[in-house]
Amino acid sequence: MIFFTSDTHFCHPLIAKLRGYKSFEEMNEIIINNWNTVVGKKDLTYHLGDFGFSHDSLAHIRHRLKGKIIIILGNHDLKNKVMRMPVWTDIFQMKTIQIDKQPIALCHYPFDVWDRSHYNSYHLYGHVHGGLNPHVYEPKGKKLDIGWDKWKQPMEWSDLKVIFEGLPDNPNLIKRT
Repeated sequence: MIFFTSDTHFCHPLIAKLRGYKSFEEMNEIIINNWNTVVGKKDLTYHLGDFGFSHDSLAHIRHRLKGKIIIILGNHDLKNKVMRMPVWTDIFQMKTIQIDKQPIALCHYPFDVWDRSHYNSYHLYGHVHGGLNPHVYEPKGKKLDIGWDKWKQPMEWSDLKVIFEGLPDNPNLIKRT
């Protein structure tokens, strides 16, 4: 199976506090448990950035998580030394993949226009921690925040596909006659 998530922020004291945990260690354990409850050893997870705050235990945390992980780098990952360790299946700044012939643009940040959005491709992103301010920015079209704060676990493709099918067309869709 294929899963998606972002913004786990392992070992990040401020994020742990904002999420209501006593410590980042407590948060880490809950995230690891939630991850391993849904992701199997042979599964693939695309992590769309901000895996963790620079900390010596991040490589150990990675080894405790089930499955292969492809990282799409987020702003907290860019200077993180664990990102240079050989614990990842692959690492990208952004990437467009296809599942079931459906193009999906993956990036840590939300876009208004992305690869093949004019053909109703999908876009998964993180960075916004569960919600953009609807008074300032309202997501439109086939794009979805995949962040940990919104879902509390990695999300499986078949579940996301159902959500995407219920979203409106992309605003820049070229309608064929």
